[in-house]
Amino acid sequence: MHNDKFYSTKAKNMESSKIREISKIISKRDIISLAGGMPSPDTFPIKIVSDLSSQLLKEKGSEALQYGTTTGYRELRGKVAEKLNENFDTSVDGENVLITSGAQQALYLIGKVFVERNDEVVVEAPTYASILQILQELEADVKDVKLKEDGFAVEEFEKYLENGGNPKLSYFVPTFQNPSGITTSGKKRRKLVQLADENDFLVVEDDPYHQLRYSGDNIPPIYSIDDQNRTIYVGTLSKLLAPGLRVGWIVARREFIDKLQLAKQPVDLCTNVFSQHLAYRYLKEDIIDRQIEKIKGLYKDKRDHMLDALRKFLPKGVDWTSPEGGMFIWLSLPEVIDTEEMFQEALDDGVAYVPGAVFYGNSPKKNTMRLNFTFVEEEDITEGVRRLGRLIESKVDGS
Repeated sequence: MHNDKFYSTKAKNMESSKIREISKIISKRDIISLAGGMPSPDTFPIKIVSDLSSQLLKEKGSEALQYGTTTGYRELRGKVAEKLNENFDTSVDGENVLITSGAQQALYLIGKVFVERNDEVVVEAPTYASILQILQELEADVKDVKLKEDGFAVEEFEKYLENGGNPKLSYFVPTFQNPSGITTSGKKRRKLVQLADENDFLVVEDDPYHQLRYSGDNIPPIYSIDDQNRTIYVGTLSKLLAPGLRVGWIVARREFIDKLQLAKQPVDLCTNVFSQHLAYRYLKEDIIDRQIEKIKGLYKDKRDHMLDALRKFLPKGVDWTSPEGGMFIWLSLPEVIDTEEMFQEALDDGVAYVPGAVFYGNSPKKNTMRLNFTFVEEEDITEGVRRLGRLIESKVDGS
């Protein structure tokens, strides 16, 4: 039987996420993984989830185990809106919220609703790898705008627009960006809102790390400063509760939410109802506030530990970001080094990272890599960075 004849054109063109492939390789070997974007299991509130689950089953078990609405559990939608209003001085209503199966589903639905073949979509360079996978499937025309220390290169974006650029959508992770850890300044956020209004495009703000700030001053989300309501905001509890529960959300103008929930109906009917009830109780009891402080304390120590290790073990000619929060640090190596080519050698030496090329829609910088500091223990951070430093130094010396 010739299987290819049964696949749709889109299915034939599908490619696996390179980060997922890396995860498969690592799982089969004894590796210090600085690659994954996973939170530390030490942050999972297992006892709290157990108690909330028991309470939930006693009080609303039949409702929590039944099908729910596509838009999501009403009380959770209202509580998400309330928390956004408290944290960011917004005026969100529960009707502006669509609950999704994690932020990843949110991004896929947004792509499905707003992006057609050959539509121009502006992303940061580098950007979140999974958004590139979505845009590839949708056959979008991806346009890059470089990242600087304080966010996207405004002049480059303006030049692209002046030269006939016609984006339908833009995608940004403005706070502790994945993969770079860079935070876009307030000034540039306001500029982006202005450019979107003047050039009539939408802004998708992916904001999974906003509350994981370990130093510096808070910068409001783009959504909170967008008076024209062009921003579609994506959030999640994956980093603040547990990723396995798969609870995320989209916040947008109501007509967008209505259309997005129509796109969601044939995908999953409804997000995991039990998880939604758990998430509501987690937010209702303000457990999240104590949990965030615990997470921040742990991750700040790990971030500082990795930065110290980088200073100690990496040779001259290697630069890295110093994020004020989030989960990632971005490395730029001497241009003679291709981190994709070096990856297997790193595995053989017992350490893994994500080669930077997977985070570019166009013209990848092959001398870059992403490191995660949240998942592994501090002693493994030290040893992993030491091994990387030794390997990089051997490449520089041999060039």
